[in-house]
Amino acid sequence: MPGIFISYRRSDSAHTVGRIFDHLALHFDTTGIFRDVDSIRPGQSFPLTLMRAIEQSAVGIVVMGPDWLRAPDPLGRRRIDLNDDFVRLEIEALLSRGIPVIPCLVQQGAMPSPEDLPESIRALAALHAAPVRPDPDFRHDMDRLVANLRAAAPSLDRVTAPRSRIGRGKGSGSRRARGLGWILGTSFMAISLWIGLEIGAERDQGLFYTFAVGLPLLILGVQIAYALRNRNPTTYRDE
Repeated sequence: MPGIFISYRRSDSAHTVGRIFDHLALHFDTTGIFRDVDSIRPGQSFPLTLMRAIEQSAVGIVVMGPDWLRAPDPLGRRRIDLNDDFVRLEIEALLSRGIPVIPCLVQQGAMPSPEDLPESIRALAALHAAPVRPDPDFRHDMDRLVANLRAAAPSLDRVTAPRSRIGRGKGSGSRRARGLGWILGTSFMAISLWIGLEIGAERDQGLFYTFAVGLPLLILGVQIAYALRNRNPTTYRDE
């Protein structure tokens, strides 16, 4: 299926790319979003898998952080200047196939000038970039990026993705749990008071046994009600 190819340097922006991927997964089918750490299995050829993913992509995102351009290899050379640099190979493949590319600036990254890039990818410098800033602007910037992706590649598969659950909300499951909790809790309270009064009446110590037996059961009933009330939260997270 036509998808989204994410190109980035792990040493430069891996954490931010993880957040970007999670947000894109709310809007697009995750099987069509390529990120190397998720999409390449052990034993697969890294370069061949990259090229196949690019051939199936409808749009590419090039994520650039502060060290994207100057990231060095073990010998101190700029990786972008090396013919076997995977980031360079990815961008060359995207541009040569005419696939739309959106530069994405993160962590105060900046667009490189044409003179800073190898000739094979200098066209990247002329593309308009989309900034993705940290909170509180992250969600707003990501919504804009999603809109730009859909405009660049209308064929992208859209999904209504499940959102992760945190906190307490007002879903039907939560309402049922709260209702059941109060019913059971109230029943426990009533039974505890009745038991206390009955035992107290038999032994002619009504008030003492009402508190001695009824109060612990009353507390247990309240705890059960509270526990069930807070069961199965349904508030959604959307970063």
